[in-house]
Amino acid sequence: AKARGHIVIATNKKEVGPLIKIFKVLGWKHEGYADKGNKYYIRMGSLELLESIVLLNEILFKYYPKRRKRTIERVMKTGAAQFLLGNSEKTSPWILRRFREKGILNKDNKIIRKGMEIRKALSYLAKSVTVT
Repeated sequence: AKARGHIVIATNKKEVGPLIKIFKVLGWKHEGYADKGNKYYIRMGSLELLESIVLLNEILFKYYPKRRKRTIERVMKTGAAQFLLGNSEKTSPWILRRFREKGILNKDNKIIRKGMEIRKALSYLAKSVTVT
């Protein structure tokens, strides 16, 4: 996606089923849709990326460095990433609520252990590419 931090995976009818199963097992919220012919797409939002970044930071587009760089740059520009990195003091209330529900923030909206792990992974990724 050019303007947002989400990922759209293009695949075919044969591979879309296993990919959706993987997303469900990992608990990743996603949208799947079909296009003409054998084209299928799965969209994973930027919050799922942020919440899973500790798992993904080493393997995110490992064999596609250009896509990796673009994705990291776009995710880093999101308000949620800026908040987790400590570059912004505020973010949307619904994001705060979600981060509390996921164990990233405590009830006072302060970053706790899981949030610190995400911050560390984000910092590592930001240093691995030149973020503009």
